[in-house]
Amino acid sequence: MSNFKGKLLLVEDEPAIGETLQFNLVSEGFEVDWKRDGLTAFDALCSDANQYDAVILDLMLPHLSGFEILARIRPLAERLPILVLSARSLDLDKVKALELGADDYVTKPFSLNELILRAHGLVRRGQWARESQRTLQDTFKLGGAEFSPATHTVLSAAGEKVKITPTEMLLAKTFASNPGRVLSRQELLESVWQYSSGTETRTVDVFVAKLRRYTDSNKATESAIETVRGLGYIHNPTPGTAS
Repeated sequence: MSNFKGKLLLVEDEPAIGETLQFNLVSEGFEVDWKRDGLTAFDALCSDANQYDAVILDLMLPHLSGFEILARIRPLAERLPILVLSARSLDLDKVKALELGADDYVTKPFSLNELILRAHGLVRRGQWARESQRTLQDTFKLGGAEFSPATHTVLSAAGEKVKITPTEMLLAKTFASNPGRVLSRQELLESVWQYSSGTETRTVDVFVAKLRRYTDSNKATESAIETVRGLGYIHNPTPGTAS
């Protein structure tokens, strides 16, 4: 169909929420494969994760939790964008999900319009990841790390080669392309996550912390990505210029 926006895997065990999301996402042009338990969803991802453009994942699921799905599937499908949708609102749960490889976290109850916008953003990041694999051959440096969009890997400052997600790669590219300029959380949300408003700022903070693990050596006294209190973050090619 000409209005086709991408194929989503929706993992949600609450029938009312699943039906509402499926109906509205299909109306937006998405194809939606709705799974009602964690094990069935995991089997679908193991069978062919590449059939999906993005995943919307609940955490509290029968048979296999969303946390377990993230931990098991992320090493096998590092380019697949995943959004967690959960009633668990504690920072501890959000950070855990993001650390396990989720690209973003939305708490229930949620705005349907905002979730649909985020679904569009997820799919666009996944498309960017696939396109970068085909067309972006040049590596780029950020701090002591070297990033390769073509392979979606980073050679860390510690000398370790790591597979990373599309969101991590795009965030690193954004900092590398804007040396010496303060980037606010809102600007990063718009340019990387492609969300206009309403996203938890903790999402940006967690992803910056993940990048620092790649870019900064254990002996570094300053980070390649400095926090500018009250404003955002700055990438300093020459350390010591942040205020």
